[in-house]
Amino acid sequence: EKYAQALAAYRRVPKPSRTETLAAREVLSLYRLRRIGEADKAAGQFKKAHKTATEWIARFEVEKGEYQLAIKNAKKAREIFEKVIEKYAATDAGRDAHYHIIRAYHDEGPDKEGHNEPYLNALGAFVKNFPDSPHWAKANLEFAEFWERNEEYNLAARAYRNAIEKGVPPADKPDILHKIAKSYGNLHAYDLAIDFARQLVREHPQHPLALEARIDLGTIYLPNKGDHQRAIAELRPLLKVVTSGHEKANIQYAIAESYFAQGHYADAQREFLILRYDPNASDLWIASAQMKIAECYAAQNNIAQAIRELEQIKTRYGATSNYGIGAEKRIRQLKNDLARKN
Repeated sequence: EKYAQALAAYRRVPKPSRTETLAAREVLSLYRLRRIGEADKAAGQFKKAHKTATEWIARFEVEKGEYQLAIKNAKKAREIFEKVIEKYAATDAGRDAHYHIIRAYHDEGPDKEGHNEPYLNALGAFVKNFPDSPHWAKANLEFAEFWERNEEYNLAARAYRNAIEKGVPPADKPDILHKIAKSYGNLHAYDLAIDFARQLVREHPQHPLALEARIDLGTIYLPNKGDHQRAIAELRPLLKVVTSGHEKANIQYAIAESYFAQGHYADAQREFLILRYDPNASDLWIASAQMKIAECYAAQNNIAQAIRELEQIKTRYGATSNYGIGAEKRIRQLKNDLARKN
């Protein structure tokens, strides 16, 4: 609509008052309105009247390429962008063509082996060579998602950080911060994971991902760093916030695990018992809690009670269930340990 209004305004300007810029914007409006026949004709007239206006002429060619992308003619789009890059390399439009050709290569699809080297090469070259482009942040996000899919988390984190540092729409920032934290978590770089998770919580406390980041802090990043007290402090308030039964069980289990890791077995047992008798918890969480309750007893040298707890698992879920088999295996280990001590 704004292009239609702009076009009408441009055409009301008397011919003697029409500048190069106004004429160019009229052509651009036609391209943006997808009135391609009119646009091509107007572009040809502009080129004859303004032979040295290479920036505008190059821009019209980029518009043609973008139109070809929009109508799913990736090959034609690529050919147009290649010509712009070759002929108008020094223009801003020429630099934009380096970005748009990425999409053309992508849309042309992979080769018979499933690879698309031209696409990856174009994307990598753009990120490397055009840091001042307004498209640079978007290209980094695309690169980051590719690295993430291929589990190259260090490269993914770097590309996500490039995008953040360049500037992204405010609505996109929480998701990107979350992905950076996740990437560092996958790399076991827990200090960095904590930093970016904290940044997400601090800057976007009401965003749904802030809660997920706090859960990650307490269940993954802080415990793996050995900071169990802070993990418990992070998680305890969340028990009153989360509504998902699975997430609540996950948090309760992690709190108990952090006590266990510190050698606070009575505290750990208390927390595992809360989960053990949670009517909303799934069998997986209840059985896991029972196994850990048995470990708490064993850690306090109450082997007989540990074995009784494990026998209850066999009775409840069946001796041939996965839970029952795991419990029987642990019973044998405990009995063998007891026999060796005696």
